[in-house]
Amino acid sequence: MLSLLTNLWKHIRQGENIELYLTVLVAIPLAILNLLGVAQSWAAPITLAVLALFGVSTLVNRQRLESILEKLSQSSDSVLLDKFPPSREEDLKNAKELWLIGIALNKTVNTHYPVIQEKLKRGGSIKVLVVDPDGTASTLRRKRG
Repeated sequence: MLSLLTNLWKHIRQGENIELYLTVLVAIPLAILNLLGVAQSWAAPITLAVLALFGVSTLVNRQRLESILEKLSQSSDSVLLDKFPPSREEDLKNAKELWLIGIALNKTVNTHYPVIQEKLKRGGSIKVLVVDPDGTASTLRRKRG
């Protein structure tokens, strides 16, 4: 309960999710009062106020997202790498666990066979996830390749 309150206070200080917390704070008592027959006259204005909060929140989030996208488009550094980092070979050798994920992995296994073999000799763990050979991804790959 304490961590929930700490999280709540952190979000409010940062201006995050305020409309959600206000909605919960207003909706629960309003629902109880409405069930008791007390809140009939002012339920509509409170509902409109909550909807206005959601509208403002949506606009603020949209503005933040557009700002982030603009910064990313202006940045010379790409978020996704075009090629593997130079440390890849060293990382492969030093990793205790190696995960290979792909459609066929022929090229990966052939290229890194010595590293894979050495890793297995040292007791390392290698996990392989290959796409269903009869699935759509494999069919598309066969048509292209």
